[in-house]
Amino acid sequence: MSADDLRDAARYNEYDDVVALIGEGVDVNVTDAMGKSALLLAAGNGHVEVVRALLDAGANPNLAYTSGATALHWAALNGHAEVVAMLLGVNGIDTTLKDSNGRTAFTVAAAADHTDIAQSILEAMPNEGKPETSPAAADDDDDDDAVEAATDAGASASAAADNSADAGTAAGPAAAADASDA
Repeated sequence: MSADDLRDAARYNEYDDVVALIGEGVDVNVTDAMGKSALLLAAGNGHVEVVRALLDAGANPNLAYTSGATALHWAALNGHAEVVAMLLGVNGIDTTLKDSNGRTAFTVAAAADHTDIAQSILEAMPNEGKPETSPAAADDDDDDDAVEAATDAGASASAAADNSADAGTAAGPAAAADASDA
């Protein structure tokens, strides 16, 4: 069994296979040539139990796809609130990482109109990582305004960027991965 098998099992929500592969010692942080890790694939597809198993086995939530998007970006883009909450609970998660288009997971969530997810990411961001145009950068109690401002001002630009192959689609990383594998 290999890291390829682990990524496939994570992508397709094959929990028992993921646990077995972890038990066999397959490295949970190995990525393919495109930078896809098992965690990125599971998170982007909303596979909660698989994400939990991978995190428990030491998966690095900050590993990025070649576009710079992390598991948090993918989960936020696709509206997987439970996965986002799980990732935000990981010690060492970096909520300020930007993809190749300069977007954080917060920006991606806001542009996709996932305001509750954007709110939770914003609340988890350190003050120095919060959007500069956001009142929240100066006042933690005003995060709702930042989400609204990001959704209103940035949604059209980010949505246009989301239509690129590197940014992903609402179908999730598996669809983008499958398209790039063709």
